[in-house]
Amino acid sequence: MTVDILLIIFVGVTAISFLVQAVFIWRTMKSAKSLVDSVSKSTADIEGDVRQVVGQLQEVTIGLEHVRRSFEEIGDRAVVVNEMFDARAKDVDHLMQKLVDVGTRQADRIDEVVADTVSKFEQTTGMIQSDILRPVVEIASLIRGLKTGVDYLFSRRQSRVDDGEYNDDDMFI
Repeated sequence: MTVDILLIIFVGVTAISFLVQAVFIWRTMKSAKSLVDSVSKSTADIEGDVRQVVGQLQEVTIGLEHVRRSFEEIGDRAVVVNEMFDARAKDVDHLMQKLVDVGTRQADRIDEVVADTVSKFEQTTGMIQSDILRPVVEIASLIRGLKTGVDYLFSRRQSRVDDGEYNDDDMFI
């Protein structure tokens, strides 16, 4: 074999290789094109879905914005109500302290009045007993004694000494 034939065989093998390679490149390109079309279609579908989701998220965001504003208003009102309750609680505490102070002073005054009244009552009772009742009792005893004596003198009763029973009037000395 000569070099010319060898060269033709190598050129023929190379040409067949180029031809096979061209077929494979053409099939790869066709597969790549179909893959690109498929990816493009999927991308378009995904893009549509994403736009729909983004639109829904925007609607939700708008709705949540109203909710956020409502919660802010509620929070602001809660702060105002809390401050109002704190102020009222301080007012009630102050009022209760005043009422306790007034009640304590009134209780002290009532205690003084009761103590003074009891003292005056005891003094009056003592004075009545010493200045009025004692002389009245003495006078009543004297009158009773005189009456018993007069009854004894003017009565014609017999003495009950024999029976062992004594009358209170008979016992008076």
